[in-house]
Amino acid sequence: MNQKDAFKVYKRYTTLDNLKQNIISNYAQKSIETVVTQYNVIDVLGARKMKFIRWQAKDLQEMLKSEGVELIQLTIKDMNAGDEIEKAIADEAVAKRELRQQNKTD
Repeated sequence: MNQKDAFKVYKRYTTLDNLKQNIISNYAQKSIETVVTQYNVIDVLGARKMKFIRWQAKDLQEMLKSEGVELIQLTIKDMNAGDEIEKAIADEAVAKRELRQQNKTD
């Protein structure tokens, strides 16, 4: 957070743990839900994953800015959708690769 907003944030939340629990966690969850409900999970976790992470970071940055908090970096630790979804993503990637190769030979 910038120095100008530090007092406002401290006065409102008193500790970093309160800020994390009350604002950052809630806003991060809301941002993730927004992404996942608007797009296909295979897209979100597959080839376009980085695009969605950047979009989510921008969305979260805007939400936190209203609280006086500056988002510098977003790291998503666990994007495991389960074996079935992971297999579907892998199968889609293989199918796309095979289609590209087939189009090159035609």
